[in-house]
Amino acid sequence: MTTLRFLTLSLLLFGTSAHAVDSWEGSTPFATGLGNRVIGALAVSPDSMTAYAGTGSGTVFRYVYSDAVPDAFTFTAQTGAALNSVATSNAITVAGINSAANIGIAGGTYSVNGGAYTAVAGTVNNGDTVTLKQTSSGSFSTLTTATLTIGGVAGAFDVTTLAADTTPDPFSFTAQTGAALNSVATSNAITVAGINSAANISIAGGTYSVNGGGYTAVAGTVNNGDAVAVQQTSSASHSTLTTATLTIGSVAGAFNVTTVAAPVVASPVHGVCGAANGVAASSAPSANRCATGSSSAVVGSGPWTWSCYGSDGGSNASCSTPLALLNQTVSFGAAP
Repeated sequence: MTTLRFLTLSLLLFGTSAHAVDSWEGSTPFATGLGNRVIGALAVSPDSMTAYAGTGSGTVFRYVYSDAVPDAFTFTAQTGAALNSVATSNAITVAGINSAANIGIAGGTYSVNGGAYTAVAGTVNNGDTVTLKQTSSGSFSTLTTATLTIGGVAGAFDVTTLAADTTPDPFSFTAQTGAALNSVATSNAITVAGINSAANISIAGGTYSVNGGGYTAVAGTVNNGDAVAVQQTSSASHSTLTTATLTIGSVAGAFNVTTVAAPVVASPVHGVCGAANGVAASSAPSANRCATGSSSAVVGSGPWTWSCYGSDGGSNASCSTPLALLNQTVSFGAAP
């Protein structure tokens, strides 16, 4: 160990150490380099940063390294940062130096021991804490780096913005039924959600409107929070489904419209005379005038006539009842 320490001291004396070298502490010719002394005793501190030399006269001189090169340090990378947002790093602690070290930054600002952030070069001491700030990119999935340098040792603070998301949450339109033939049907409005960038929009079988604007079939783009409604023209046939399909990003939603059912066409009912028809009666018939259809008023004083009206395009029937002759006894007197 003595040989090793003596070699260390020799290196210090000749200035071949990788660390910066201060002068010997003291005022004798040995300290100022104007004379020589015989070293009677030599000691080196446990951290090899200080050498002690004792001369024959009992004087002790001390030699100290000046170390301004810190231990390596790192900042935790951040991902998924919002566009154009301020990102703040974790704090690192300066270690491994025994004198003030230069500090500088590129691509951001730094703060020492919680002080104000600055981009101006300065100095730090052992034990100081340092944090960085930088503004993320204005583009998606883009890396920006702030590089801090302390005493020639550099550490990077990387920030990557979030990826573009143009796939919206699922959406749906309420189906409509009973629509008039060849009529314009307008859907409920849906709100675009779940995207962070403009998404493509297109339609098949109809037109769309964004935020109450004019309806169009031309493809375009929408943003998160936009309101979209759809229109289409219903079928010219009864009970027929037509569909307008809106696509935003890669998500599609259908607007279904079904026309009204065809009206029920009743079969024609023909008027038919009833049992009273053609049966002699002494008075106008009051019942059984029509087998089907509705009866008109009875006309006449014997014979009597009436009509049985058809419906839904059916024909009418003419009906009648003759007057019945009464049985009478005729008496004839004696001939004169």
